[in-house]
Amino acid sequence: RAAHMTSQLLNEPQEKILISWIKFLGVTGIPLSKYTIAPKVTSLCGCKPSCCWI
Repeated sequence: RAAHMTSQLLNEPQEKILISWIKFLGVTGIPLSKYTIAPKVTSLCGCKPSCCWI
């Protein structure tokens, strides 16, 4: 994990926010897909994830 820090799209705090948001969606019953996750990732890091990211 440490060796890939520079190539990661999200840093650790952003990743934790994304995980808690995904858990919230799961609890509320909202289906998860790259179409629901990608906009959140973009808002967290300011970069659009590639089609292979998710």
